[in-house]
Amino acid sequence: MRFHHLTAAAMLTLTLVACGDSTAGFGTGLPAATPLGALTDDQVRGLCEDFIAEGNATFSSLSTARLCTFGAVFFAEDQASCEMFVNLCVNSGETPDMPFETTDPVTECADSSAADFDGCEDVTVGEIESCLSSALDAIDAALSSVSCSLAGTDVDPLEGLDDPFDVPECAGLPASCLEGLDGGDEPF
Repeated sequence: MRFHHLTAAAMLTLTLVACGDSTAGFGTGLPAATPLGALTDDQVRGLCEDFIAEGNATFSSLSTARLCTFGAVFFAEDQASCEMFVNLCVNSGETPDMPFETTDPVTECADSSAADFDGCEDVTVGEIESCLSSALDAIDAALSSVSCSLAGTDVDPLEGLDDPFDVPECAGLPASCLEGLDGGDEPF
């Protein structure tokens, strides 16, 4: 069961490309009042690339201790064994492998186009930036709450990742406008 949750988290984070110790806020530099439906193909690719790059930067900043804890909590039977594993991991001098992969923004967003935001004329760049920033923060908060106190319990350490878009800044935004950020496949 824990492996299933870890796999689900890996897939979610691979799609979101965001998990780290903090997010500074997401911004594209596009005028905030611009409707998504008015963006050009290049602007849509830029929006997608900026979001992926923000997630990659956040992800790359994970500390060794955070990576060690994240791995240990899923496999340790109790808090004491989790803490022992974390200490061994941190003191090994090696950086653990990342539990999730980062993606190349240009490759990930190559198929993005203005058509991805058809029907999004009532949603602005500022609204989507606020939503994405809050979603990144929600994911960060959920991952930051993972500690050895959860090892061996029935508490799902990834419960907070069920719907990172369940934040006030995303309320009322059509799912199709979130889907547009990754070429219309599925919402982040």
